[in-house]
Amino acid sequence: MDKQQFVELCNATRGQGWASSDDELWEVASRVQALEPHTNIVEIGVQSGKSLRVWEIIAGVEGNVVGVDIGDATAEQYFDKRPPIIVGDSKSPDTFDKVKTAVPVIDFLFIDGDHSYEGVSSDFQMYSPLVRSGGLVGFHDLRIEGIRRFFSSIPLQKGVWDDGYGIGLVYIP
Repeated sequence: MDKQQFVELCNATRGQGWASSDDELWEVASRVQALEPHTNIVEIGVQSGKSLRVWEIIAGVEGNVVGVDIGDATAEQYFDKRPPIIVGDSKSPDTFDKVKTAVPVIDFLFIDGDHSYEGVSSDFQMYSPLVRSGGLVGFHDLRIEGIRRFFSSIPLQKGVWDDGYGIGLVYIP
């Protein structure tokens, strides 16, 4: 996906559930797209599914994209092939086992679920071991104090884009 296709997607899916600025999400999406491979993607906290749609396009038809959410309220009209949604609490061992079965090795993990310090900490501690060396972990909503504080505590190389809600990436060595 090039930037023009990305902008068209943003325009087609504008509305509720699109919290980040287009530029913020493009910066992250372009880095995910540059990963080789970039086909195994998990998003925790799907809501209406708009960022999940971006990951679906990046992963391509052979991609393995899975969403995790406490409920399944995704808007199906956004998807070419609707990625599976694992409905459950991301902190539950049962939910983790379902994710691990669906995507045993993750190229990109996007954390946008429980917005508390404890929630993002738990999601990172539980799911980041599935992220391969050279992969990425993204955090959405860095402007929320608990997320920002946890993200700042991670002692790995990071990138931040913040002209909306703030998205941070952690590069897994």
